[in-house]
Amino acid sequence: MKSSPEKIGLRLKNSRKHAGFRTLSSFTHKYKIPKSTYTQYETGKRNIGVETLLKYCEYLNTNLIWLVTGRGSPHVTNEELIGLCEEQHLAIEDFMKFTDDSFQQNGTTGSQSANKIDRNSDIELLTTITIRVYDIYAELNLTINQKKLMFLVINIYNSIISKKPTPHEVSMLVDIAINTLRTSYTHYNSNNKTQSC
Repeated sequence: MKSSPEKIGLRLKNSRKHAGFRTLSSFTHKYKIPKSTYTQYETGKRNIGVETLLKYCEYLNTNLIWLVTGRGSPHVTNEELIGLCEEQHLAIEDFMKFTDDSFQQNGTTGSQSANKIDRNSDIELLTTITIRVYDIYAELNLTINQKKLMFLVINIYNSIISKKPTPHEVSMLVDIAINTLRTSYTHYNSNNKTQSC
């Protein structure tokens, strides 16, 4: 489920060119980004952190999901970044409550852990979450809305990272998030079918 730095770099370069920045220098100059650092991102010689990636997505109007996984539409409009649907708010609230309860029941909190998640694994975690959420959409035959998917993935990612989990806890939290999301969508879909009949 990994997305290599080279693949992300190539997609980043394509996004920069699509956004009208023909040269790397024009982009780095406009946004005051160190040229050598950005060059290493585009060539895949340096891992890019999620926060930096999000910033570049905003600058380039690029879909984070596509940039990380190559799935979906590469570009987003401002309108696509506005407005969120009710079931995703519910899914995120369920996930956050459930993970808080799970940590309390297990007698652990991420902040108590000695082995924190390695920040270099940020992209790997984001990619894993993205692909697993994408798979739920496919499994349940849901229409994939890039805006909603991006919002959901980022919120799950932020919820997991905010708990400062160990690598083992990360795996557990991703599983909890995915199972909670699947249950929420299944429940939401069955309620809508019942109401429309």
